Amino acid sequence: VRGYKRSDGTEVSAYMRTCGAKHVEDYDGLFKLSVQKDIAKKALINYYIEKYFTPVNEHYRNPKTVANWQGYLELSSKSNSIHDRYYRLALDYENQKYLNNDNIYIKFDDIKDEKLKHYLKYEINDPTVKLQVNSSTDVVIPQYDSDLVQRVLHCDEIKEELKKNLSEIEKGNITHIVIDYKDFELKTTIGHGTLYNLRIIDEYICGTHIDYYNFAKKEYSEMYYLLRLINNNAYVQQESGNLRNYLMIFAFRYPIKELYK
Repeated sequence: VRGYKRSDGTEVSAYMRTCGAKHVEDYDGLFKLSVQKDIAKKALINYYIEKYFTPVNEHYRNPKTVANWQGYLELSSKSNSIHDRYYRLALDYENQKYLNNDNIYIKFDDIKDEKLKHYLKYEINDPTVKLQVNSSTDVVIPQYDSDLVQRVLHCDEIKEELKKNLSEIEKGNITHIVIDYKDFELKTTIGHGTLYNLRIIDEYICGTHIDYYNFAKKEYSEMYYLLRLINNNAYVQQESGNLRNYLMIFAFRYPIKELYK
């Protein structure tokens, strides 16, 4: 229950109704119907938001302030998950890059492959990506044996897409594929990735994986409530200049024989 002011002027802090508590009303049968279960779940989420993201003081209901509070919590977190590590990197790039040795850090102008640079500037056609690159754009290159690269190479989505398009890759008719990741860690770290310059070398499909680390605002139907809240807070951080976008690029090779296992 959100905080409120009684008619006599008394301030009542936000609280959550629980079984046996003073403020329980109509508890009997609360969990008997699935509809009521959904209501209970939403109440729990609202309590979480009320307590951790939206303090009772109206000043802290400002979206930018809430987003910054989320950033503070993230930078204080000791989580070692993939999506947390790369989110912290965007929030505090200059410091976090020294804490994350899974990556190599360069600038856009340091990329040696001129065709790749041209593709990134003028040709990339992933509709979810709006690249704003210049000579000083940060480029993060995950090491081949890093958690991120290995998770990409072992996820179902990349296997399915490469298998489906193998014959066209062999003919040289397809040079890039956009992948919509479903794996939780990859969805919350990459979202959509582009496989660029696909070709067959010996018994491997070789290419470059490209992602632009950024956030787009999500609507109600696009994502679960709490994930959407976190995503949209990150979007506010991005638009207010408190989150750094960067390119994430790594070369890969995928054994063709793995497509048939």
